[in-house]
Amino acid sequence: MISGSICYAAWISESDLAVALAINRLLFFTKPHLCDRLFNNKNQTLIIFIVALIHAFIVQISTDVLTFNSIYGAYFFNPHHGYPQPDYKVSD
Repeated sequence: MISGSICYAAWISESDLAVALAINRLLFFTKPHLCDRLFNNKNQTLIIFIVALIHAFIVQISTDVLTFNSIYGAYFFNPHHGYPQPDYKVSD
C-alpha cells in the first residue's frame, strides 16, 4: 500500500512538472521575454517544484491507495481488476 501511495504521488507531481515544461517550451518559442521572467530564476523554478509536490501530497491523502495487480503488472484503484467474479457465468 505504501508503494502505491508513493507511485501515485510521483505520477501526479511528474504530470504537473510535464505541464510546466510544456508551458516553458511554448513560451520559449512564442514569448521569450515572458519565459525568461517566469523560468530563469532558480527561486521561481523551485516554487514550481514545491507547488507540484504539494499538489501530489494533497491528492495522495485525499484519494484511495493504488494497489499492485499481478495479472496486468500495474497499479489500479480496484485490487480485484481482472480477477474472475463469483457470479460470472460462462455461456456454452
